[in-house]
Amino acid sequence: MFRKHLSSQYTKYHAARADIVNNPSILIDLEELLTNHIVQIITAAKAEIKADYDEASYLYPFWQNYPPDDRGRAPVGDQIPWIEVGEHSIGSKLPRLLAPHYSLADSGLPTGADQRFV
Repeated sequence: MFRKHLSSQYTKYHAARADIVNNPSILIDLEELLTNHIVQIITAAKAEIKADYDEASYLYPFWQNYPPDDRGRAPVGDQIPWIEVGEHSIGSKLPRLLAPHYSLADSGLPTGADQRFV
């Protein structure tokens, strides 16, 4: 199945890449437009994101005894999964916050904890 569209995807990719290489302002302007709009969307939801992030502090007594055993490159045994708090209090909201403004589709690529959309 994955080879079915290989030739057409290759052709489309290289055509799009050539257009962007020859006209980089297309990509730069698009990135600037989308970044500014996403910042506005996230800023409007700042109170909700902060409330969810702060909620983890209230729950700390319940999960403080269950840190990951080995975390990072050189674990020292005091790992607290705080990065996940930030990741989930913001990351899990992004699809919901962006959906009213953009037509989102899951890319279908294996991305681990990352969320990637088309």
